[in-house]
Amino acid sequence: MAHFIIFEKREQKVTKKICRYQQFRAVNKIVNRVLAPLQPNSTGRKYRKGLIWHTQGSGKSLTMVFATLKLKTHRTINSPTLENPNILILTDRVDLDEQISKTFLACGLPNLTNINSGYALQEAIHSNPVGLTLLSTIFKFDGSATQAANSHNWIILVDECHRTQEKDLGAYLEKTLPNACFIGFTGTPIQTTDKDTYENFSLPNEGYLDRYSIDDAVTDGATVPIRYTSRKAEWQIDEKKLDILFDNWFAHEPEEVVNKIKARGVKVDHLVKHRERIELLAYDIWAHFSAHGLPQGFKAQIVAIDREAIILYKRELNKIITKSLQKQDFDKETATAWADAMSIPVYSSNQEDDKPSEDIYIDKLR
Repeated sequence: MAHFIIFEKREQKVTKKICRYQQFRAVNKIVNRVLAPLQPNSTGRKYRKGLIWHTQGSGKSLTMVFATLKLKTHRTINSPTLENPNILILTDRVDLDEQISKTFLACGLPNLTNINSGYALQEAIHSNPVGLTLLSTIFKFDGSATQAANSHNWIILVDECHRTQEKDLGAYLEKTLPNACFIGFTGTPIQTTDKDTYENFSLPNEGYLDRYSIDDAVTDGATVPIRYTSRKAEWQIDEKKLDILFDNWFAHEPEEVVNKIKARGVKVDHLVKHRERIELLAYDIWAHFSAHGLPQGFKAQIVAIDREAIILYKRELNKIITKSLQKQDFDKETATAWADAMSIPVYSSNQEDDKPSEDIYIDKLR
């Protein structure tokens, strides 16, 4: 258990944490896979690899901490592979990189280095290092094609690995560290059609090196079960009938608006964001939430097709909720303020939604 107990320090508070059974199981499998012989599989790709599916909320970041701890400070393993390996923890988003970095630092892992640029990454990898522990985003491998001299001495832990194979980033990583051990982590099941992820992180016919599914988490009591009821409102969209639906739904819209959309080509988002459809669904959302969610003190989340749609729903909900509050004898000013405070659009800062735009319509939305 020496490798599976950590003391996490955050805001002057120290918390002793012991691994859960799926973390113990996965870490030992990872170590065994790292110790596997350096031999190619039938397709000529690396043999030391594995795919870990641990459902969201089950402690993937801590699993990476435990794995790094055992790979670095193993007490019962006598192998040249683990004499002084380099470990690289990869993510595909800055916020995830910061989150994992904070977890590693809080748990007191030694010799931890955050990589802040592509140049720093190349310098670290090609200095023939031993014993490094690096945290970086996959994007810093962009354009990297020179193989590291000691790539066999690297262990790569990739968070949300199904997203790191997009474009050429996965290929750059493979060219730079072709003989490394690649362990991919995901919080959601990988689709059977996602051949790239399985090819890059799984042995033939293995699927997952370790699996802790949503059902497992619910059975353990670590995750509450999801309860839902299906609601089918009017204005459902059949992509096979886009042109027909467009002609029907936009029949009363100004001709210049219709012609402008047709010139660009009719797309699903044009129908999804139709004014009357937004009005209907916003009303249905508020009617259901005010009757079932609000009295119980619950919150609600609306997922829309894009950021423009989020603002359109926000505006319509403000109108609907204001009218609802006025019927309850709130004056207009108070009702408007309360309605506006009841919902908030959530956007990602890396999408630059808060910056000015040359497009007048987009700038007004922002």
